[in-house]
Amino acid sequence: MPAAEFESFSSFVRRRLGNEFLDYAIDPFVAGVYAGDPDNLSVACAFPKLKALEANYGSLIRGAIRGRKERAQREDKAKDRARMLSFRRGLGQLNTALAQKLGRNIFYEISHLQITRDPVESNWQVSFRQRGESYSLTAQHLVLTIPTNRLLESVSGELAEACRPLQQIPYAPVVVLTTGFKQEDVQHPLDGFGFLAPKKEKRQILGTLWNSSIFPERAPAGRVLLTTFIGGARQPQLADLNDEKLIELTLKELRDLIGAHGRPEFMHVRRYARAIPQYALGHQRYQQIIDRLESDFPGLHIAANYRDGVSVSDCIVRAHRTAGEIAQVHAHLKKHEALAFV
Repeated sequence: MPAAEFESFSSFVRRRLGNEFLDYAIDPFVAGVYAGDPDNLSVACAFPKLKALEANYGSLIRGAIRGRKERAQREDKAKDRARMLSFRRGLGQLNTALAQKLGRNIFYEISHLQITRDPVESNWQVSFRQRGESYSLTAQHLVLTIPTNRLLESVSGELAEACRPLQQIPYAPVVVLTTGFKQEDVQHPLDGFGFLAPKKEKRQILGTLWNSSIFPERAPAGRVLLTTFIGGARQPQLADLNDEKLIELTLKELRDLIGAHGRPEFMHVRRYARAIPQYALGHQRYQQIIDRLESDFPGLHIAANYRDGVSVSDCIVRAHRTAGEIAQVHAHLKKHEALAFV
């Protein structure tokens, strides 16, 4: 058996469930979650719970059965049975609500970000510009969620050197193409979530979500809204095509797969050159570097999506955990101050 930390997700699935399950279930699933390639993803880092089933129960099936019983005892709901949810006006509402809650304590659309650490006071100095104005802040705790390519632009000295290896974390590029059709121009009933394309099918898209079928108010009456993903680690070169060619290949695929005919009434292309970090083979090394960074630079917390999961829910869980760790430190300090005073 390959060493656990160097086993790819495809190798893990192949030896447990076979090639067909890998090709037609796991490969498209990985394209949907990571825009990645199961041959290059670390099963231990990208899917630690799945790896834990094998380690704890010796079998994926046995672990799934035991896990279902344990969830039933805790009255937890499995992810595949949980209700899908979003915000009425899309995920952007989450950012808007957070900004409104924080008020003047949040700065966005900033530039010239520079982060330094006072070696005497052990405080973090953060300077930046926003709308032509310069700002400087001092903080005891610094939580970083910026992508790896921005780290070295923002930090200096020993911290920059310590962060340098994180730049080697690969990212998958993704283009998101949103189309709006008349319902009558799409032959498929769109009675589901959407579809993901297996690599074996040699399609030029990763998959398409049927937004207006999943959530209400995503399209006017008699219209449907579709979101198609292109590129990823599977076909990164497609993400470099111009808008016209991306639209052309997307419409061809939608015509072949769901019978979408005619020109959409609405189209929008959005590019993400570094969309999703890839938890590739050997990613444990980067996790160890992050742990060491937090140990060597007290008050530094890294809560980006190249740690502990890439999804929105993973990031929210990490944010809560980080906030709890910081709150615990301050509660501890206050307790000591009170005791010292007495």
